[in-house]
Amino acid sequence: MVKLYNKISNEYLGEITDIDLQFLIDNLVEEHLNDIDYYINKEMLETLKEKGASQKLLEIIESAMGSDDNVEIRYEKIILN
Repeated sequence: MVKLYNKISNEYLGEITDIDLQFLIDNLVEEHLNDIDYYINKEMLETLKEKGASQKLLEIIESAMGSDDNVEIRYEKIILN
């Protein structure tokens, strides 16, 4: 399980699957090996749609963007015992 947050406000955005997280990792730029945040603008959102992002992931990002042209998100991977 992976929780997404708005990087700036720390607002909880929702949960995504490990598959969704891997999709983000594979398709977005990471600044360093342990990077856990991403900047997403409307153009990148369209690219993610074209590359097959899940509906849930797209809904979370679109909701986080609201009327803005971009959003910075971060993730927190939850390990269940």
